[in-house]
Amino acid sequence: MKKILIALSLSFAVSSAQVQAADCSGLPSWSTLKTALTKARQEANGGLNLDMWGTLVNRDGEVCAVTFTGKSRSLQ
Repeated sequence: MKKILIALSLSFAVSSAQVQAADCSGLPSWSTLKTALTKARQEANGGLNLDMWGTLVNRDGEVCAVTFTGKSRSLQ
């Protein structure tokens, strides 16, 4: 039984790796997202002035870009 589960797990991993990259051609680039998020963070908008995360997702729900405004991801 364990051999079957291992084989199924390996098969899934291989088929997942063969999936094509997300189609993000109609979305802004990572650098455009980073610039816009940084600019929004610097504006006096009446908020709490906290660091933020930004994510671009295509219509299929695939993540195309992720960025943050702080010095490191652990500070968000």
